[in-house]
Amino acid sequence: MITHCAVLDAQSASFPDSTRSCPGCDLRRARLFAAELVGADLRGTVLLDLELADADLRGARLDSADLRRVRARGAHWQGASLRGVFMHEADLTAGMLAQAELVGADLREALLDSADLRGARLDSVNLRGASLRGANLHSATLQHAELDKASLQGAELVDADLFDASLQGANLRGANLDRAVLRLADLGHANLRGAQLPTADLRDADWQNAVLTGAVWVDGRVCGGGSVGHCK
Repeated sequence: MITHCAVLDAQSASFPDSTRSCPGCDLRRARLFAAELVGADLRGTVLLDLELADADLRGARLDSADLRRVRARGAHWQGASLRGVFMHEADLTAGMLAQAELVGADLREALLDSADLRGARLDSVNLRGASLRGANLHSATLQHAELDKASLQGAELVDADLFDASLQGANLRGANLDRAVLRLADLGHANLRGAQLPTADLRDADWQNAVLTGAVWVDGRVCGGGSVGHCK
C-alpha cells in the first residue's frame, strides 16, 4: 500500500491501493511526492516523467522499468534493484542510492549531483553526459561503465572499481580516486586537474591527452604545469 502519498495522478493506470506490487503498470506522469514504496515490486513499470521527490523506495524492485525524466530529488533507493532500468535525463540529485543495483542501467545525461552511491553496483551502466558532481561513489563498482563526457568534479571515488571503463572527455577535476581501479580505463582527453590518484591501479590505462596538472600521482608527486597525457 502507498502511504503518505500527497498526490496520485496517473493518467493511464492507478497504482493498486491494496498492494505494493504493480509489475508492468503504466504510471506515467504520476505525482508521488514522499510516497512510501519500501520493497515495492515495480519491475517493467512505465514511470515516464514521474514525480518521486523524497520518496522512499528502499529495497524496491524496478528492474527494466522506464523511469526516463523521473524527478526524484532526495529520494531513498538504498538496496533497490534497478537492473537495466531506463533513467535517461532523470533527476536523482542528492538521492540515496547506497548498495543499489544499477547494472546495465541507462542513465545518460542524468543528474546525480551529491548523490550517495556508496557500494552501488554500476557495472556496464551508461552514464554518458551525466552529472555526478560531488557524488559519493566510495567502493562502487563501475566495470565497463560508459562515462564519456560525464562530470565527476569533486566526486569521491575511493576504492571504486572502474576496470575497463570509458571516461573519454570526462571532468574529474578534484576527484578523489585513491585506491581506485582504473586498469584498462580510457581517460583520453579527460580533465583530472587536482585529482587524487595515490595508490590507484592505473595499469594499461589510456591517458592520451588527459590533463593531469596539479594531480597527485601514484608515486606521491604533484604533476606540474603542462602535464598532458603523462605526469611531469
